[in-house]
Amino acid sequence: MNWEELSNSEIEIKLKEMEFEYNKNSNEINKKYILWALVCTLFLLFIFIFSYLYPYTEDEYLYTYSSIKEVLYEYFLSYQLWNPRIGLLAASIILYFGKWSFLLLNPFMQIALVFAEFYFIFLRLPDFKEIKDIIPFSLLAIFAVFTVSSPDNTLFWIGGACNYSWVMLPFMLLLCALRGAAENKNVILDTIPLHIIALACGFITGMSNENNSPMALLIMGGFYLYARYKKIKIQPWFYLFFASAIVGTVLLFSADGSYNRATSWEFAGFVTLPLTQKLFMHINHIQ
Repeated sequence: MNWEELSNSEIEIKLKEMEFEYNKNSNEINKKYILWALVCTLFLLFIFIFSYLYPYTEDEYLYTYSSIKEVLYEYFLSYQLWNPRIGLLAASIILYFGKWSFLLLNPFMQIALVFAEFYFIFLRLPDFKEIKDIIPFSLLAIFAVFTVSSPDNTLFWIGGACNYSWVMLPFMLLLCALRGAAENKNVILDTIPLHIIALACGFITGMSNENNSPMALLIMGGFYLYARYKKIKIQPWFYLFFASAIVGTVLLFSADGSYNRATSWEFAGFVTLPLTQKLFMHINHIQ
């Protein structure tokens, strides 16, 4: 369009048309933002309400301490005597501050997992300017609650959330990074802060629980072989995460607490059952 050939009245009309179109697009974008905010808020409120309604269990009363020093000391004892999982330390710190801290953190931890799952599938975060991403995001949010085993224990109970769902976040970050590396997309910058994050996430994953730890090592070992075969360049963060996860896994499985717990009267009957019967006993948790 040659603006010099237009009269003043025509220019004024064109400017009004452009302004109208701009306002229309802005309103559409604002509606999409509102819809995204509504979906996220509903999910956060759902997690908050059920976390609030979930009562204190025996664990909450046993692991409530009067100071951070006592929290650290008791975790050291638990590592040797009862439970070496790093989630217990997080749960004890939360209980020291009070349940309100869990109510503030848990909804955001759970929605962070949904964002991580979305990224793992699409190798990008949701586009808040697009409606089309709301459907898969909403489905993932529903699945994150209703297709997990015993959501009351793993999502809304303080001890269960810290030991199972919260420690899934560094595990999911690992999966996202590995998928990006496998497809030569979203190359992560090689920086000191990233190295620190990799070390921390690897250690947390290694000391998370008896499910995540060995699975993470198997996945990273498989990726290493795949990368060598496909001649994919492996970045330093991978080796740091891998090494830190190995250290965490060794600490978890070598702790006396796990073996003492397995021989306690609460689990004695289950431990002595044959493997086939143990597997069948867990069928009801598949849902």
